[in-house]
Formats: sequence, structure tokens, C-alpha cells
Amino acid sequence: MRNGGTASAALEELAGRRFATNRVTEERAAEVFEQRRGADETPEVARRVARDVFVACRVSERLGCETVRCLKAVASSYARSRLMDDLKAKALAMPRSTVRLLSALPAVTVVLGEMLGAGPLAFLFGSMPGLLCLSAGVLCYAVGLLWVEALMRRLHDDVGGADARTP
Repeated sequence: MRNGGTASAALEELAGRRFATNRVTEERAAEVFEQRRGADETPEVARRVARDVFVACRVSERLGCETVRCLKAVASSYARSRLMDDLKAKALAMPRSTVRLLSALPAVTVVLGEMLGAGPLAFLFGSMPGLLCLSAGVLCYAVGLLWVEALMRRLHDDVGGADARTP
């Protein structure tokens, strides 16, 4: 495009075919970016980038500024968005693995108790105090899982607040 090409010609080259008119539309851009998106990119990301490219082309047409500069702004916005997604995934990885480990701990404890011959299953299912302990444990476990899920959802929303924006 720096050497005289148009945004429409660049999209045609990416699509591998010619369009009927020499105009960039959001639908055409969405089609091209959906075809070219990576395995780690969602269809929503492709649509957002297509919308941003379409808007950049319209701004360039209306204001008369260079299309390349407008598209550079879209590219840098996309790069920041990818960086934010990577940082969010890294920030949430450790809490998720900790939750998995702590969620499995009660079952592991019972299995180890059985292996050592302590008979936790006989106690839990064979006596009234055991059934009370089991009921209290299951209730606390369920409440704890719900609480941790709410915390993780809140953390995900707080960290991922930039994803919820619409241009």
C-alpha cells in the first residue's frame, strides 16, 4: 500500500480473489480475516479486527489521511490486545492450577487413608458421626467451590476488562 496500492487491492490479495467493487466493506474484511485467522484466535477477534480495518479505511477516505497510518494504528491496537490476552492467561494460570490441586485434595486424602489402613470410608459411611462429618465436608466443599469459582470469575472479569470493550 505504501507504493500506491489500495486497501481493497490488499484485501483482494489476502482473499486470493477479486471483489466486484473497489471498496473495503466490513463484510469483506470479516471474510478475509476469518479465512486468515490463526488457530489461537477466535472468530470474535477476527470480526473485531475486520471492523477496525473497515473503520480505519473509512476514516482515511473521509479525512484524507494515509490509509497506511490508520492501519498501523489498528495493527498496534491488535498487538496490544494480544499482549493483554497473553498476560491475562499467565495471570490466571497459577490460581487455576491451585484450585485444581486443592479441589482434588479431599479425595486424595481419603484414598491415602484407605491405603494406610485407617478406614476413612468405613468411618464416613458406617457411623452417625461419620455421616455428619461427611455431610459437613461435602457442604463446605460445595460452598468453597462456588466461592472460588465466583472469585475466579471476578478475577477473570477484572483482568479481562479490556476484552469487553467495543470500539
